[in-house]
Amino acid sequence: MNKKMEFLKKIGVFRVKESPKHNYHLMYNYRLWHPLTILLIIITFPINIFCEGIFDAIEDVKDLKRLYYWENKYK
Repeated sequence: MNKKMEFLKKIGVFRVKESPKHNYHLMYNYRLWHPLTILLIIITFPINIFCEGIFDAIEDVKDLKRLYYWENKYK
């Protein structure tokens, strides 16, 4: 097995099964998806909150402008 496959096997990306046809047959290992998805959620969660905060702020500014406009119109 070459170095790359050994490294991937070490991290847990591939489970290697010996088979009579080829010297090794790679099976994708689903155990890796669990930590990756958790990491992805941890990374994207603050970004989502931040973006929602920005959109809320934009809406607030629009509301304030509208309010200011109506207040000045009916003075």
